[in-house]
Amino acid sequence: MVVHRSVLHKHVTGGGSKMKTAGKFDEPIIVETYQYGDTTVRIASNAFVKTPEEKEKVIRDMHMAGWTILEEIYQKQTG
Repeated sequence: MVVHRSVLHKHVTGGGSKMKTAGKFDEPIIVETYQYGDTTVRIASNAFVKTPEEKEKVIRDMHMAGWTILEEIYQKQTG
């Protein structure tokens, strides 16, 4: 069961040059780059999940982010 957070979503632009992996920051190893309009998507080979536990955490984090975004939209619409 996913429970939404009360913290509002923050859109981050520019992206960092480092990513957090297992409690430390590593330089990403970019293997693919895609451009969609003004958005750049970079695929880092050292950011792939390797265990079922990591996969579950990614899915849980995506759900949490989705609920946070929906809550922000709702708050903006209802004042």
